Amino acid sequence: MKSEEKLTAGCLKHNRKAQKALYEKYAPEMMTVCLRYCGDKPTAKDVMQEGFIRVYQHIGQLKDPTKLKAWIKQTMVNTVLMKMRKKESLVFCSDEVLDTFQEIEVFADETYQYSDNDLKQIFSEMPKGFKVIFNMYVFDDFSHQEIADTLNISINTSKSQLSRARAYLRKKLNAIKSDYYAQPKTLGLIGSMLWIYNHIF
Repeated sequence: MKSEEKLTAGCLKHNRKAQKALYEKYAPEMMTVCLRYCGDKPTAKDVMQEGFIRVYQHIGQLKDPTKLKAWIKQTMVNTVLMKMRKKESLVFCSDEVLDTFQEIEVFADETYQYSDNDLKQIFSEMPKGFKVIFNMYVFDDFSHQEIADTLNISINTSKSQLSRARAYLRKKLNAIKSDYYAQPKTLGLIGSMLWIYNHIF
């Protein structure tokens, strides 16, 4: 029996050892998922704990044990969104506001390397409507139909917000590069994030 099937079977029987094993196997990755939406570790940890409680309670809904990780991930995202809605409404900017981010080009330069802090700062400042849809589509593999169903918006709104989120990132990345080239070239650079061009744009 595969490990996913064994863990699922154990959790269906409310076996504490199976629940602990499931948590230890998937908690690090799920913490990363929650952090992307929540932004700070204490909130992300609380949401993750609540998410695993929901996993234990509703694991009987999992039809294919081989897809256990994907199902847990979706449960975490749904838990995050539920918590966010309770705290405040998600706002999706109008086209009039978003037009300011259009037609912005990133000038490619492989001599420049983005640091982890560059992207963390950009994502922390990104409007929540942008960030939620960007995370769901780019990192969590939701389709536009799934995003629309989950957030109760139209597919076109999902596509539009994703496009604007990418434009927002391009604008912020350009600003970082502009600041870099305006400073002495002796400044050190930490970490390479050039994958963003291939994987996001």
